This record gives sequence, structure tokens and C-alpha cells, in this order.
Amino acid sequence: MFAGSFSSPVMAEIHGIRQFVVQSRSTLGGIDPESGEILWSTPVEASRGMNILTPLVSGNRIFTSTYEGGSFCFEIEQIDGKQSAKLQWRLPKVEGYMTSPVIVDGYIYHKARDKQLYCINFSTGTVQWESEQGFGQYWSMVVNGNQILALDEQGDLLLFEANPDDFQITDQRKISKEPTWAHLAVSGNQVFIRGLKTMTAYSWNEN
Repeated sequence: MFAGSFSSPVMAEIHGIRQFVVQSRSTLGGIDPESGEILWSTPVEASRGMNILTPLVSGNRIFTSTYEGGSFCFEIEQIDGKQSAKLQWRLPKVEGYMTSPVIVDGYIYHKARDKQLYCINFSTGTVQWESEQGFGQYWSMVVNGNQILALDEQGDLLLFEANPDDFQITDQRKISKEPTWAHLAVSGNQVFIRGLKTMTAYSWNEN
């Protein structure tokens, strides 16, 4: 059921129960970190099992997106102490690839397989906007207050505001001539970026 995949597990507390949220090649589920018991599971459609991004957990809801499967939001319900997943909404044309989404103030910022960035209302599944331009194949994204920093695999670093009404890049620069596939790392107000042969540190302060 939980065959290996590229997706990373997430530690979460859902209905007060601490668990790993895990996405395999065909299944999304919650696993007890102590016993390994499967607390709940649901199939997630994906071509060739390409479930790559890390699922996004907020409260008792989980957002994920798959290659050729679309985007999904599940509500984890609990009845008589048992948990189960119920599909809340689906966007079949907004397909995931490698970029893991982030959430700010109830809105998901999700870079999809078509290389465009989408802002999605987490409650309703409404697409607030999509970027008018495509970007690199992959982004790693981190949040600082109302700002989102995104790094693509070609060494391009972008800064934009988390705004459900509009998408505007506030700063952009080339920070590496080497491939930058590693995820951005943040410690305090420092951002660490690993290239193929280098490591650099930057200060990040919210304006």
C-alpha cells in the first residue's frame, strides 16, 4: 500500500492524534509514528505513481497534487475514534510535479506541472489566479510572514507577496550558475542555498 515514492512524510496532529502523513505512489495516509499502524488511507490517482511533492496539512485538511491526477483536498474525519479521508474538492487540470505547495492565510500557493503558479482557496478549491508566465521546472518555496521566496533549479531566486488578489514579483535575481535542486533552508532570518558545488547564506528580512 505504501510503496516507496519521492514524497517526504510530514509530522502532523489531526483531531489531536499525532501522525505521519505519507504519500506513496498510489496512496495518501496517516501512520502512527510509534506503532506503524495505518490510521487512515485513501487512493490518489497519478500517472506511473509520480506522487512527488510533499502533502500540505492545515488543521484537519490535507492538500496534495499529482502528475496527471490533478489537485485534491481531503478532510480527515473522525468517528468513534477512527479516522477516514473524505474528498472535499478536486482540480483535475491543476497537476502537481516536484514543487511542494505552501499556505498563507488560508490560500495555497502551488506551482504546477505546467510551470505556472496558482493561488487556490483552501476552503473552496477556487482558483484565485494563475501566473501569466511560466517558470522553471521546479521551485522550492519558503514563507516569511507575508512573503514567499522561491528558488528554481537554474539558480533563479524570486520574492513575491502572498496575495490572493494578484501576483507580482517584488524582487528577482540570479544567485547561482550551478544547478540548485536542493530545497531552500531557513534558520532565523538566514537563508541557505546549496548549489552543485557551493553553499551560500543570505539574510532575509520582511519589509
